[in-house]
Amino acid sequence: MTSEKVILHASDWHLAAPRPPWSKLVGRRLNGYLRWRLFRGKKYSLAPLEAFLGWVRKIGPDQIVLTGDLTHLGLPEEFEMVRDYLVRLGPPELISLSPGNHDSYAPEPWNETYAKWGKYLGGPGPLEAIFPRVRLLGKVALVGLNTALSNLPPFAAGRLGLRQLHRLAETLARLREEGFFRVVYLHHPPVSGVVSRRKALWDQKALEAVLVKEGAELILYGHAHKAACHRLETLWGKALVFGAPALTYVGKDHLRRARFYLFRLNPRERRFSFESFAWEGRDFSPESGPF
Repeated sequence: MTSEKVILHASDWHLAAPRPPWSKLVGRRLNGYLRWRLFRGKKYSLAPLEAFLGWVRKIGPDQIVLTGDLTHLGLPEEFEMVRDYLVRLGPPELISLSPGNHDSYAPEPWNETYAKWGKYLGGPGPLEAIFPRVRLLGKVALVGLNTALSNLPPFAAGRLGLRQLHRLAETLARLREEGFFRVVYLHHPPVSGVVSRRKALWDQKALEAVLVKEGAELILYGHAHKAACHRLETLWGKALVFGAPALTYVGKDHLRRARFYLFRLNPRERRFSFESFAWEGRDFSPESGPF
């Protein structure tokens, strides 16, 4: 019996309501909607997401990790669209997700937004009560964080907050002592220099300090819309950090094109293998080299 666990990582679906109510398109949402309709939305398609569903059935992973911005304007209609795709992906036990800044684009009642994701989110809310979220798969521990923040233009920043950082430090230390292979996932990049200050995690340095002190084996994020891999040196060894681009991007930018990642984790030997699947116009194909 093998202890290997297979994890798929995808991010940033940006599902946009085709006909949002005009009463909701005020302030920042109006600007975001117009940019999407006139420019940005032309580079995104549901085709990769539909193909991803097929790959999930083909691979049969132990867990699917989704790192936020599943909606585009955080509208109730978009939360319903995401919910329908989550149901098609699999049961709540198969999916671990963290919210992104677009999911909290503007203040909305919990019952009209995150509550629609129900058990997929990991609790009845609020987000502060759910995260850090821990899911155990044998000796693999998935630790989800919430960086979602409703911003004023032109910001797309995130924040963890002191309470979540404190709980994360305690959680990582306990899981290390118990011999778990720790996978941390969140929306905003946990390392500096990936995005501009206005899009960054405002307490990124504090998070990095926790990760360096307590350690982690693998860290997954989204938000930047670019494929990336970084190395973070901790007191307990190196942690590899992978950033996934938007799963629905079909534009021409090579590093931004739709991708999902496959990790085969071997907690007993404290190692893992990595494979990237890139969108080739009609379907995903395994990449032969680094991005």
